[in-house]
Amino acid sequence: MGGLVFELLEFLLLPVVNLTLIDLPGLTNVAVEGQPETIVQDREMMVRSYVEKTNCIILAISPANQDIATSDAIKLAREVDATGERLTKLDLMDKGTNALDVLEGRSYRLVYPWVGIVNRSQADIIKNVGMIAARQKEREYFESSPEYGH
Repeated sequence: MGGLVFELLEFLLLPVVNLTLIDLPGLTNVAVEGQPETIVQDREMMVRSYVEKTNCIILAISPANQDIATSDAIKLAREVDATGERLTKLDLMDKGTNALDVLEGRSYRLVYPWVGIVNRSQADIIKNVGMIAARQKEREYFESSPEYGH
């Protein structure tokens, strides 16, 4: 596949559950300068080759500030997992909005519930905000947001 790199990193830690993590490229809709014209099809074919396997847990990242019905990742996840038994993830929510319809399963139902998290922002990363401080900010966010208090 032109333009895509298949690279495998293997880590061995004991004792842990035997689990392989594969970071796949995001789906794209157009080729940009320097990419092969087949990049859209190449990426989808690569992603499908993994997510079609029934033992694959899908972490389909979808921005919470966009309508989930327009998410290519969610569309693909539903095509290969119609019953919603796989894990998916929301990302990026704007201030003044909430993701209750998704988190409570009203707009996209899963067998296992959605889990809301607050990741570090790019500004947090630049400021070297550590993971412990980030988790504290996450806890404070959910505790101080009335819509998530039930």
